Amino acid sequence: VSPAICGTVVSRFGTDAQKARWLPGLADGSRVMAFGITEPDAGSNSHNITTVARRDGTGDDAGWLLTGRKVYVSGVDAADDVMIVARTEDARTGRLRPALFVVPRTTPGFEHRAIDMELLTPERQFALFLDDVALPADADLDAAAAGSHLGLYFNQGQCCCAGSRVFVEEKIHEKFVEKLVSRASTRKLGNPFDPATTQGPQVDQAQF
Repeated sequence: VSPAICGTVVSRFGTDAQKARWLPGLADGSRVMAFGITEPDAGSNSHNITTVARRDGTGDDAGWLLTGRKVYVSGVDAADDVMIVARTEDARTGRLRPALFVVPRTTPGFEHRAIDMELLTPERQFALFLDDVALPADADLDAAAAGSHLGLYFNQGQCCCAGSRVFVEEKIHEKFVEKLVSRASTRKLGNPFDPATTQGPQVDQAQF
């Protein structure tokens, strides 16, 4: 299982505590983290993902209950944790927004089953079943803004519409937008072959 996806996400968008918890092991190979996004009906289209986390309790320290299903996740049998692509539910409005959760493989309610494949390879594929998997709160506003920034700009062909699909809780809206604008203002527009460029050519000034 390559640490390229999970390790990069944690290093760029994780809290200090999350980085300290996972990055040393991912770097020296003593810890393995698989990545689960594909679902039976949604495929890898994150807009149609049905794996959902809801708050378990009230207050800032309330944890999460994660429920859903994933398929074709590689190397779960060798992994210590699985980074799950999900969505969170706003208790007041019922709206869903994208989120990532790191689930230790031994967490109660988390089950993995090998999928029989016609092509035999050393790396096996698994279906995941998450039934009210309890996870700690462990989230912060900076990480949320950073993750949203990645979603807005990672796929250059869709960045124009991604911003309209981000839902933010009303009480943190202004501060969230402020942080997001601050991150966006650091992007360098220019030649896509220049390693320092973070934003390639735009159609026009309005798009930029």
